[in-house]
Amino acid sequence: MDPYNYKKIASFNGIESPDVIYPGQKINFPGQIVKRDYIYTVSLGDNLWQIAKKVYNNPLMWKFLAGYNSVDLESRIIWPGMKLRIPYNTSKYVAQEGDDMFKIAAKLYNSPLFAARLAGYNNIDYLYYVAPGTVIYYPEFEIR
Repeated sequence: MDPYNYKKIASFNGIESPDVIYPGQKINFPGQIVKRDYIYTVSLGDNLWQIAKKVYNNPLMWKFLAGYNSVDLESRIIWPGMKLRIPYNTSKYVAQEGDDMFKIAAKLYNSPLFAARLAGYNNIDYLYYVAPGTVIYYPEFEIR
């Protein structure tokens, strides 16, 4: 979409008169991601394994939580009071023969542009090959 086509942007946002917008008014653009996260505040004694078990009933999702929150996998350091973003809706995709992160991002989000972000969530370093059977966890975004 041409960002200079203000009439389409106005229509997309339900704005009747594209010549009148207000300070602080939120404007969405087609294809813009609206994330649905909630915040988990880390308590004393928490670790990523326990939090993943509590939130997802699956402690193995601790790596996804680490990637989603940019927590270093080696140190796994979190601290009391730290705010972790938890996606409301998380699904999994099992990689198929011939998949790479660009193809997977295109399948899941209709855009290969999310490949690096998706790889980061899953602590995958190489974007051009994903072994068949690899489980990719991904937050479900509302794409407007």
